[in-house]
Amino acid sequence: MKRILLLVGLLAIPTALAQGDLPRVEDVQAAPENHAVLVSWTAANDTRVVGYTVYAYRDGLLLSTTNVTENRLRVGALVNERSYAFQVAARDAQGNLGPPSAPASAAPTNSRDLLYLASGLIVTWLSLFGYAALLARKEAQLDRKLDQLVAARDREETK
Repeated sequence: MKRILLLVGLLAIPTALAQGDLPRVEDVQAAPENHAVLVSWTAANDTRVVGYTVYAYRDGLLLSTTNVTENRLRVGALVNERSYAFQVAARDAQGNLGPPSAPASAAPTNSRDLLYLASGLIVTWLSLFGYAALLARKEAQLDRKLDQLVAARDREETK
């Protein structure tokens, strides 16, 4: 019986911490970026709300809790192609929290990595070909100069 009461007590703690009179944050969106997720939501119209607490989860485990004053947060240093979930709760001046939002999830993507790699390779190849062309021009100039010197020497020898 003590175990059941303890379990009920532990389950009640988050509810007790959440102030029922603060609004629930609505319309939480999670937009994937390269190694990051941009979390945004509709700002609360309640004057008691001075900020928000954003919870980030991976595989059901809490990774971070971040307090912000705006209605968006860029969560960085994430692993691409892994799914992350986010919840947001309104916060008042005393630090009391409203109920957490419905979770929003996203997996950071590396779709731009291939584009950056391709453009980097193109620049490298163009640089190499440009340098090779410069060397070829210099070699041609030296060949012409050598031909002029050899011709001048041959003229001197025939005199």
